[in-house]
Amino acid sequence: MLFDEIIIVILSAFLGILALILNIYKIRMKRKKKQLYTIKDLEKLKKILQSEITSLDRKIHDQIKTKNMKPHKEYRKEHGFFISDFFLYFVPGIIALLFAGTFVYLVVQNQENPNYSAPKELGSAMTMIIGYFFGMGVSSVANKGNTLTEEDVKRLVSSESKLESEYNEIKKDRAKLRIIPLREKPTKEEKDRLEDISRRLESIEWLGMPLAAEDYFTRGVDLYYKNNFEFSLKAFDKSIELQPGYMDAWYNKGLSLIKLERFEDALEAYNKAIELKPDDGMVWYNKACVYSLKKDKESTLQCLSRAIELLAKSKKQAKEDEDFKWLWKDEKFKKIII
Repeated sequence: MLFDEIIIVILSAFLGILALILNIYKIRMKRKKKQLYTIKDLEKLKKILQSEITSLDRKIHDQIKTKNMKPHKEYRKEHGFFISDFFLYFVPGIIALLFAGTFVYLVVQNQENPNYSAPKELGSAMTMIIGYFFGMGVSSVANKGNTLTEEDVKRLVSSESKLESEYNEIKKDRAKLRIIPLREKPTKEEKDRLEDISRRLESIEWLGMPLAAEDYFTRGVDLYYKNNFEFSLKAFDKSIELQPGYMDAWYNKGLSLIKLERFEDALEAYNKAIELKPDDGMVWYNKACVYSLKKDKESTLQCLSRAIELLAKSKKQAKEDEDFKWLWKDEKFKKIII
């Protein structure tokens, strides 16, 4: 029995001393400039990075400079000596040492009594102290990966700056790309460049860069040419969500809906596009296509007539467009396209 109690005392004393050392170490760490940040701090920083990328360096520097990075005496003057780490490590350490000292004292005083056994309450208390330090150790290990040093923050700032630079390069490359109407087949080179831009946009979005309406529009065009109409529709919807007055996005949304044979929704998209730009001949032409696919002859001819008024090439296009094939021999249709 005495042997077991001695083991408990040794463990308690060891953990008590270790707790004191850890307390001193953690307090000293808080005085250094390598301040640790929690994941919550990182999330706050990320929001700042996304909204104010140009002033990041100064803001992060100011935050690092003012947050718990004062000299030891100034820190103690402002925060006092009894900080949270004091109660987590220092006090339990002192208690553990007191228990160990009490046990040794009792054993020495009763060494002539071979049947002496220390009070059970003392052994239970020391066991609780050991359990407490074990739990604190597990907690420290678990939280170790959720901290960020000042150097990590600086690397984050640098990464965000590179991300912004890459985004600017993407926009420059997109500006060089010809605006391709979805009814027109792009060249292989244009498709490759479009796919490259879309892939790069996806990469920076995954890394946390918020995309603009034009970016989702570009993604939608790329997906449309890949015959992925469901996802191209989602991309155009996102573009419209960010910029409701984006007429080209409404126009392309209508084309995606036609491919999905959702004709009523396509008509709503084209009505919105006409509301934004009533003199666009291609919008009227595509609206005529939708009515033709619905076999609504009168509405088809009405929209097609308006399209030809605004865009003369619509005549030739209608003669070859399979969407109007069932009307090619119709006399009224012939009069419009002559």
